[in-house]
Amino acid sequence: MFSLSFFPRNYNVRRRRLVRRWIAEGYSRDSDDKSAEENGEEFFSKLLNLSILQQAPQSDTTAFSDVRMVLCRVNGFLRECILSRGMEENHGIELTGTGSLPTQRSGRHLVISESWNRDRAVWESIDSSRLRSMTVFGNWKSFFISKSMKLLQVLDLEDAVGLTDDDVVLMVKLLTRLKFLSLRGCQGISHLPRLFGQLRQIQTLDVTNTSITTLPATVTKLEKLQYIRGGITTISAKDPSAPHTSVSWLSKFHRRRRPLAGIEVPSGIGKLTELHTLGVVNIGASEGEAVLKMLKNLTKLRKLGVCGINSKNCEAFCSAISSHGHLGSLSVRLDKESQGCVDDIYLPSENLQSLKLYGLIDRLPVLPVNKLGKLAKLHLEMATLRVEVIEFLGNLPKLCIVLESVLGSSRLDQFGSCFCLCKILSKI
Repeated sequence: MFSLSFFPRNYNVRRRRLVRRWIAEGYSRDSDDKSAEENGEEFFSKLLNLSILQQAPQSDTTAFSDVRMVLCRVNGFLRECILSRGMEENHGIELTGTGSLPTQRSGRHLVISESWNRDRAVWESIDSSRLRSMTVFGNWKSFFISKSMKLLQVLDLEDAVGLTDDDVVLMVKLLTRLKFLSLRGCQGISHLPRLFGQLRQIQTLDVTNTSITTLPATVTKLEKLQYIRGGITTISAKDPSAPHTSVSWLSKFHRRRRPLAGIEVPSGIGKLTELHTLGVVNIGASEGEAVLKMLKNLTKLRKLGVCGINSKNCEAFCSAISSHGHLGSLSVRLDKESQGCVDDIYLPSENLQSLKLYGLIDRLPVLPVNKLGKLAKLHLEMATLRVEVIEFLGNLPKLCIVLESVLGSSRLDQFGSCFCLCKILSKI
């Protein structure tokens, strides 16, 4: 619970960010019957049921064995209680405001708020030798990293401003015990150094919405990696500050994040057999063919996102994931002018709970309804919505959320589709 106080009041935090941090810090671990990920999701649900966590405004909620939401907020009143108790027990340090020294100068967790004036003298008064986690909001300064942070396991810099590639090199050199590294939204970062391969304890790497387009070959040495997220997304929203909300057919939900470009991964990615989350991978890149061959080895994958699917690699991609029986979430983006390969797409569907298909024109791949009994969330990007597509959706027994974003001007191909759509929405 104390880790919830790291986030500012009224701050929208991603569920996945919380769970991965809990795992890295040892709060959520593997048990006899559940993985650390499953236990983390259970903790999240308990905190939600106790109203310690609350659904963020305008965020998605879907049924997936339990209530799962993309974004949440910490109850403001309880946050202050948790924070004060944690400070009393010397668990953490919060740098906020200007001028004065913090009450606590030693602890296991450090939070740098956006309002702090980045006073170097104050920084140097802090004992960072015991730190296990550091979370930074707002501007980054290079002096935030020091040789004394030998025990740091979690470095969360999501949306921090001012990071450079040189800062990342210093992190890799000094913070060898890192298990969680998030550079998400740090657009000044263009590459990871070759030295990255020395972070042998790392489990979570998130470089989404940075300028990183390629992961170094040395990443294949990181055998404990479980979670890799990268690539560029775009937000089709009037309010770009809303990190993850949705667009529906009827424009009731008018924002959505969707993949724009993926990252290139080394051909040896198949060595990382502990991976359960990988994306968004650019299969159409130069080493895409070799990556597809190695993808067969990643049989523990539960969540996969790919882009660059075309008529040349479509069959190889489907073959590569055909034996991935644990796959619960799949995102596929077709290249432009690749509608012809839709008929060649066949997906492992028995355990799919979330499916996202981008770049479709007017029809779906072959998706057997009798094997989609667990599908709860479907996101389609189509130029034309045909009656048969809408009827197909109506036959999915557990579908809770249907999302649709457009290629140019989306339209219903017949007026009768409106009637079918209303029937299906009322059913859902």
